[in-house]
Amino acid sequence: MPPISVPLRAPELAPGVWVQGPEMSIRASRGRVVLIDFWESTCVNCLRTLPYLKAWHERYAERGLAMVGAHTPEFEISADPALVAAAVRDEGISWSVLLDADRATWTRFANKYWPALYLIDARGYLRYERFGEGAYGETEEWIQKLLREAGDTAPLPEILEPMRAEDRPGA
Repeated sequence: MPPISVPLRAPELAPGVWVQGPEMSIRASRGRVVLIDFWESTCVNCLRTLPYLKAWHERYAERGLAMVGAHTPEFEISADPALVAAAVRDEGISWSVLLDADRATWTRFANKYWPALYLIDARGYLRYERFGEGAYGETEEWIQKLLREAGDTAPLPEILEPMRAEDRPGA
């Protein structure tokens, strides 16, 4: 998926229940690269992206990558904060997770898909979006590009190899 051709100021996260981590805002994250992951705990495609999200969090959080999981329920049962918190715990998610039960953040981003990843640069502009699974290498390249733009000059790790056979190009 190509980058966003004309970077737009990223919308602010809507108020909601933070089921994990500190409450975050786009404005307060200026100076950091932000990855927003729209996901749903019953969405198999979302769950298959988790190994990559975990790896990126481990690799880049200390370098300036802030991550927010925007859990946007597809089903009523997925709007229960206790169940979402349990899913976050069971899946080993270690970044902040917003329960977007009323889809206010989803709407602000004009999102339509699970999973959906948005990368916001250190100045607060949307620069990259990815809908669905795949393109993990491309997404990580964008994370690295935006970290460089934000001033990270230390050597960056090699782009992750595909973690599953079905993630390989042409699979």
